[in-house]
Amino acid sequence: MENEAPANPQEYASIVEGLTFGAYATRPDIACAVGQLSQFLNKPSTTYMHAAKHVLRYLQRTSTLRIMYRPPPLQLQG
Repeated sequence: MENEAPANPQEYASIVEGLTFGAYATRPDIACAVGQLSQFLNKPSTTYMHAAKHVLRYLQRTSTLRIMYRPPPLQLQG
């Protein structure tokens, strides 16, 4: 976006860095969005900053959702 106002690169990089850790460590549901945001680390605009903050708000709203992995019921056969 050529005519877009630039965002603070340090703030944007800090947000994207935190989102990257979260995407790969605990929240795979945001991995695609974080990948898209990381493409603009060199020259972020306010549009991308708004998108990064939108992902942060999504994480805040969905903080109680979980993925539960349980072992299957054990059935012994002889």
